[in-house]
Order: sequence, then C-alpha cells, then structure tokens
Amino acid sequence: MVQGGAVQFVRADHIYRPVFATDAAGDVVWQQSYDPFGRVVSGAGSDARFAGQWFAAENGFHQNWMRDYDATLGRYIQADPLGLVDGASVYGYALHNPSRWSDPRGEETAIQFWSGVGHGGSSFGHVSGHINGTNYSYGPNGMSIETDEKYRGRQSFRGGEEIRIPLTPPQEGQLQACLQSYDTAYSAMGSNCTDPWESCLNSLGLYSQNALTPKGFRDALTRNDQYWSENGRAARPIATPIPGTASSQAFWSPVFPE
Repeated sequence: MVQGGAVQFVRADHIYRPVFATDAAGDVVWQQSYDPFGRVVSGAGSDARFAGQWFAAENGFHQNWMRDYDATLGRYIQADPLGLVDGASVYGYALHNPSRWSDPRGEETAIQFWSGVGHGGSSFGHVSGHINGTNYSYGPNGMSIETDEKYRGRQSFRGGEEIRIPLTPPQEGQLQACLQSYDTAYSAMGSNCTDPWESCLNSLGLYSQNALTPKGFRDALTRNDQYWSENGRAARPIATPIPGTASSQAFWSPVFPE
C-alpha cells in the first residue's frame, strides 16, 4: 500500500487481517491488533479488516461487499443474501469461528442438491453449487457458469437444498479454478453432475468418496464426520431448503433410487 507517497509492505495474519507494515528499509511503520471478532483494540495504520472487509469510519461498520459487519457484535447487520443455507442464523460471520475461517464477500461456498423431475437422467436429481455468488452446474453440454441468483431463478419448478462448505479463501480459489477447468466428457452413469464437485473436493483433500447419484453424494458429504470435525464443526452440516424454490415439494422425490 502507499501512504503519504511512500510504499509500505503490509503483513497479514493467518486469516488475512493486516497486523503491521514496514517501509523500504524494513522498519515497522505501524501495527495494530484485534479482538477475536475483528475489532481493532490497539494501534492503527490500515482500514482493512477481515478478508474482504474495509472499515467505514462514517458508521463504524466493516463493509463486506454484500453486507456490513459489526465487529462489536461479531455479526452482520443484514441477513445473508443466500438465505437459510447454514442453519438458523443468517447474521453470523464465518461459521461463528473467525479465528479459523473468513468470508471475503459476505457469502460462502455451498453445494446444491435438486430434486428429481420427469424421467431419464433428470429423475435422479441434479447437483450444482456456488462460490461467492457464482454458480457452477455441469451437464451434457458441459459446465455452465452464471450468477447463482440467475441459476436459482431457473430452478423454481423444483425443490432444492444446500450444504454450506467451510473453506478458506485459498481453498475457494483452488475449487473455483478446478471447476472452471473441468472438461471430462459427460456420462450419465459415470462423469455426471456430481463428478466435478466430488473430483475437485477430492483434489483439495476435503472429500474421498465417489458417489454415482446426487443422493449418494449428499449422503456421503453429510456423513463425513472426520472432515467436519477436523474443520471446526461440532456436528454434521444440515441441508437446508434453497430460498425461492419449490420447498414444499419433498426434496427426495420418489423417483430417486435408494
């Protein structure tokens, strides 16, 4: 960063908060420390806070792209724009564990499981997912990438659920790059809609199953106790209804094979 015409080299901690800066000679020119939920308690030098946040002096909040974060409360002041995809709290920050996780855009990564419709391949349901508002959905025509809002709008005819995945910003970047580069030929009984997500999570060392159907993937994901316990969850994640879809419809349609 540049202050007063001089270049400063900023050092951050493990969750990307700026903690001190040095000048060209290597001398410390400022430093600041925080309480567990991101409020500066000593020092000053940068208005950057948690990853993706910027301190707004006019209101005292941390602007976080999609919403504002109140460090004195340790929560957002607006509800999650993605809805009830991580349990009952729509105001919590980074799974209520900011010493381990971050949420650079006020959103998170989630995998979506859609109910089956009709006959043929669609009767098995579908898997898609989003990373910070960008949706990835794989089918016979390859990988479709668009805004999650637009994608969800086209799925309003069926029910769906989401499971939120706690990832660090580097992991989100790696997952995004993996999904964007996925080019295996589609096969309903092999490389189908579940495969990009399973393969990419496998490549990150976060998942080690190989389910054939969306239901199998969902079950394997929610039953992976070792992963969830190692990544800050006391319990398995809960699949919650996706807002704006046919939530009254039973998610696991009778056409799903058990």
